[in-house]
Amino acid sequence: MVSFLEIIIYLVPIAVGTLMAVIGDRLKLYKVPESKVKIKKDAPVTKVKGVDEETAKTLQKYKISTVGDLVKVDKKKLAKAKGVDKKAVKKLVKFALKQMMED
Repeated sequence: MVSFLEIIIYLVPIAVGTLMAVIGDRLKLYKVPESKVKIKKDAPVTKVKGVDEETAKTLQKYKISTVGDLVKVDKKKLAKAKGVDKKAVKKLVKFALKQMMED
């Protein structure tokens, strides 16, 4: 049988790691390491998986023309914009970040 102390010893590092990740995300303490960048920040937004020419035109209306612009965008503000799907914005930013982080 597993003791209460063993459970605590197992869960504390997980909880601390999760808390640190949340705090780092909220305070924007993370930075994309340049050595792992697959797509450059100044690359056209069409280089991101899921961004076709039509989507790029819509994003251009909101001054998003590069991958760097897309990653920095205020997702909530853009999702409220006319003609922009909230789920699509989150997905595109996620894809952009993933492609920038891949080896």
